[in-house]
Amino acid sequence: MPSQPKSRRFRRFAAAARGLVGSYAGPHRCLECGRDFMCPLEWDTVGEEHWLIHSRCGECGTWRSEVVTNAEAKRYDLILARQSQEIARGLARIDREQMAAELERFVTALDRDLIGAADFAR
Repeated sequence: MPSQPKSRRFRRFAAAARGLVGSYAGPHRCLECGRDFMCPLEWDTVGEEHWLIHSRCGECGTWRSEVVTNAEAKRYDLILARQSQEIARGLARIDREQMAAELERFVTALDRDLIGAADFAR
């Protein structure tokens, strides 16, 4: 068996310890590291009942091409929508935190007379 890079062996070991490698959990789950970070890059129909999905793991970079049924593709699409919503909520939270921090700095600068009308003149 060829020697794998240390980090790749560790990810595979960690995934096995979590019980994720060796048991297929769907196209969203990486078979290498076990994380659910598989991102579809291309979807193609294969007949009327199947899809060919080319995806890459955002965690370990593993590429995979896989044929799935319409039902599996639909479940995958729902999982991707849920993950997109989680990302959008996280981004909105970060935006709010940054805006609150900027507002706080602006108010502090106003309170200390560090900003005047001339700062906004053209």
